[in-house]
This record gives sequence, structure tokens and C-alpha cells, in this order.
Amino acid sequence: MKQKKVEKVVRKYADLVYRVAFSMLRNKDDAEDIFQDVFIKLCTENVKFLSKEHEKAWIIRVTKNKCLDFLKKSCNKTKAELNDNIKVEEKEDDSDVIKHVQSLPEKYRIVIYLFYYEGYKISEMSKILDINESTLKSQLVKARELLKEKIGEEF
Repeated sequence: MKQKKVEKVVRKYADLVYRVAFSMLRNKDDAEDIFQDVFIKLCTENVKFLSKEHEKAWIIRVTKNKCLDFLKKSCNKTKAELNDNIKVEEKEDDSDVIKHVQSLPEKYRIVIYLFYYEGYKISEMSKILDINESTLKSQLVKARELLKEKIGEEF
């Protein structure tokens, strides 16, 4: 891809790639690594997009696959013990709903994110995630149930 075209695509999809990666990995540094990997793949592969929708779907699919690969690799790594004295910086703009969504298992987080935040239809999500539509519907129902349990009467 030509440099100007890549710059345009990066500007257009930067937030989307980061949000999808962060929703799957729940870690800023890992999401940034995936962000770089996605756009490196875009630069190094000669991908021809049929439409803007195809371009966006490709970006999301590559992001999802890179995250899944990362999670598979990180499951095999030895984890360091977390020090309880470390203070975690919380942003003021984080809403409780986002925190509850982030606490869901990965397969439910991505479904909620694409459906509610990106506005995809089940049929579109099925193609992007390469998952059967009925499976996606079940995951969406289960994700809503889990969120309802977590949020309860709070909202």
C-alpha cells in the first residue's frame, strides 16, 4: 500500500483497532502492540479492498485474530505475581457500564462491543468474526444476561 493510503487508513481506523484490541485484552500496552501489528500487516500485505465495508471488516477481523493469537501465546507464559501496593490509575470518564462490559469473558465483550458500540448487525458480525449467526445471537443474549446480573438495580 502506498504511504498516503496507509496514513489515511490508520487515521480512519486507529480508534476502532485500539478499542477492539483493548476490549479483548483489557491491557493498554498489549492493545498498543496489537494496534501496531495490525497496521504493519496492512502495510506488508498487498490487500485489495472491494469496498469501505470490506476494508473495515478486514481491519476488525485482523485485529481480533491478532488478539486471539496474543492470548494463546500469553497463556503459555509464566505470570509474575502482582504486587498489591501498586496503584492503578483510574480515569474519571470511565463509566460503570464500560467496567462491567470489560469484566465479561472475551467472547461476550467483542460481541457487545461490535453490536452496541460499532452498530453492526448480527449478519455482519457473523462474517467479520467468522461465527454462525445463531451462535452470535446466543452469545449476545448471554452477554446481556451477564451484564444484567452485574449491573442489577444500579442503572
